[in-house]
Amino acid sequence: MMNAGTKDLIRHLAVSSKWSSDTFSMIKNQQENKMEYKKLLNSEISADTIKRWRDSEKKALGIVCCHVPLELLHAANILPVRLRATSCKDCGEGEACLGPTSCSFTQSILQYLIDGTYDLDGLITSDGCSAASVILGNWKTLSQQQN
Repeated sequence: MMNAGTKDLIRHLAVSSKWSSDTFSMIKNQQENKMEYKKLLNSEISADTIKRWRDSEKKALGIVCCHVPLELLHAANILPVRLRATSCKDCGEGEACLGPTSCSFTQSILQYLIDGTYDLDGLITSDGCSAASVILGNWKTLSQQQN
């Protein structure tokens, strides 16, 4: 639930910036809806959906952090794919690249990028997790070695 200060700020911005009612509604809904972490963690990625999207000459980018502004990617006609590390049985190559002190989440994501489980055009990371930020550099290096 939004507090009164947030509501007042949104009203002020909506009036002073001449935002459309759609923009105001979107911000209001984002503030009022709680993130459903259970849904975020339980959903599966469809490789077929990503393939169909990319086959239509559109980009698909992997997202490591949940705080990426998805609206910007949608506006650019880019499919954001929230990367997960579920069901990774062997992340040996990921661990070899990132080191044994990195978490299994980052090791598994890099492993999925290495073995082609994720067929993407790029990756968006943030500085919220230093281990996740290193995935991109490792993936670039390994991709260049394979070509």
